[in-house]
Amino acid sequence: MPKSVKLISQIKEVCQITKADWVVIIERKGETWGIQIVQGLNKQGQVSLQRYLNTPIVNAWVSGALLSGRGRWRKFSEKAFYLGCERLYLFPTQSTDSALIVGTDELDKNGQAFWRILASFINGPQIEKPQNSVPDQTTPQREKLFIGQYHDLSGLLDRLVEIIQQM
Repeated sequence: MPKSVKLISQIKEVCQITKADWVVIIERKGETWGIQIVQGLNKQGQVSLQRYLNTPIVNAWVSGALLSGRGRWRKFSEKAFYLGCERLYLFPTQSTDSALIVGTDELDKNGQAFWRILASFINGPQIEKPQNSVPDQTTPQREKLFIGQYHDLSGLLDRLVEIIQQM
């Protein structure tokens, strides 16, 4: 799957804002999870994370989060698996076959809100081809915004702040 340069750039910026160690976007491939986009996680960590995600218990944990549409986090007893962090935070995307995972020692409520909102803007086709126009429709539950409609992160962050203030 081609990587969206704009999406990666925005992930880097939100990583800095939230002090996350790394971020990946995973996608289901049959019965297993594959890593599609990586920011800040080395190759050894990627291999370790992919193995970990595909263990039966963790695979069920990820699938359950995506089916429920709710984010989850998981704590390790120590910095484990070459991941360099104590916790994994999983945020569902618009697709039930992909998720955004943040690796960090701790993520405060504001940080979680940033990642949850960012993840909600991501869908499978957008990762391949970012949309450059504003969508025509909104839903009563949440406005469907697409990262591709913003020319820079400041516009996206301004909109995220507006949405958070309305919560």
